[in-house]
Amino acid sequence: MSNITFYVPEIKNAGAYVDDRGHYAGGYGWRGDRSLSNIRKIIVHHTVTNPTGNARKDVDYVYQIHHGSRGWGGIGYHFLITSEEKNGFAIVHEVGDIGSIRAHAINAKGLFGLPKDAGNVYFLGISIVGRFDQGAMPTKAQLRSLHYLIKELVEKEDARLPNLKSWSDVIGHKDVDYTACPGDWTKMKPLIQNFTEKAPDPVYVITQESTQLYKGTDQAKATDVYNKATTPGTTVKMTKDGKEVKSKTIPAIKYEIRFEEHSGNTGTILWTGTNETNAKKTFETATGDGAKAGIYRLMKDDKEIDKREVFIEPVNVVQYAVELNGELKSVTAGETEEQAKTRYANLKKDAQKGLHGENALVTLISANQTVDKYGNSKQWMDLIDYYSKSYDDTIQKIEANYDEVMSNPLVRLALSISKLLKKK
Repeated sequence: MSNITFYVPEIKNAGAYVDDRGHYAGGYGWRGDRSLSNIRKIIVHHTVTNPTGNARKDVDYVYQIHHGSRGWGGIGYHFLITSEEKNGFAIVHEVGDIGSIRAHAINAKGLFGLPKDAGNVYFLGISIVGRFDQGAMPTKAQLRSLHYLIKELVEKEDARLPNLKSWSDVIGHKDVDYTACPGDWTKMKPLIQNFTEKAPDPVYVITQESTQLYKGTDQAKATDVYNKATTPGTTVKMTKDGKEVKSKTIPAIKYEIRFEEHSGNTGTILWTGTNETNAKKTFETATGDGAKAGIYRLMKDDKEIDKREVFIEPVNVVQYAVELNGELKSVTAGETEEQAKTRYANLKKDAQKGLHGENALVTLISANQTVDKYGNSKQWMDLIDYYSKSYDDTIQKIEANYDEVMSNPLVRLALSISKLLKKK
């Protein structure tokens, strides 16, 4: 059996060349060997099978037809150009050793001075997966692989294939046998032979930090996206086919909150940062309740964007406090409203019981303003004694402090008992 090493560098380097001779039966031959100098023509075929997009499935299907259905010893061709693409090439499977006689073209027309019906001894068979007798043409990737494969055979293997001299030795199956294979060969052959390896358009990528802003082949659009990328504090890069072309770093916007006294003697930077939202929020806080008197400026890259003046320094007051006879009784200045009111209620009860002496005064204060107060009502309990001793004195006390007297339940009880309320 023939075992001749052969490959196409361009296709192999693209990872698209598969030596399948040992994968299927008959890969190294089942009909005998022939001298490479006997090879006179390259015959191009089509498989008349549906492309699957999977190289292995494409080849398996042809093997099933040739070996399984027709009973041949292996696949009838030397090479199969599959429908699967890799790095721009259609994957090529070498399914028959080039030194072996296959079963693909018999030369029924007896051409080229070669024996009739003995074509397989003199022909090398390449078949393209697909059907091309109804107007379709091979894919660009298939044309690329065909071009490089045939070029290697007719232009670079002179020593081993002396009788394959040029592209004129590349023919379609229909040229030697009575068949429509491989389709419109008059149109197909120039596409294969004249295939030009146009360099793919370069791919431009614009990134801003970790965000991809653009990816494509339009250089003008890529440049426009690059120029319009102006987010402060970021780096923008343009690459061409993975290589950096240019980059720019956009300075971050600097925000500051500056303070100076009205006298102009002291200037201080209270805050710096790059986030506009944080800058404005901090500025509101700095100029809010409790702010020190002076001039506050919000700066953006050393340009003033807001200015506020505070003229009156708020006094740190006890928000809620309780006093007993003018003495602060809160545990700490600024206790909560609930704490203060509870303390006030407790002191008020004690005052009512006379635990803080006569004429005790309990006061609830908020922001230096009296919210509520209570005077010890024990001073009015004497009215009951006064009634039995001095009627005139009692009347005089009531009239002088009528509203306060009448708000005290003990006094109202005394007046009710003495019927002074009716007299009033």
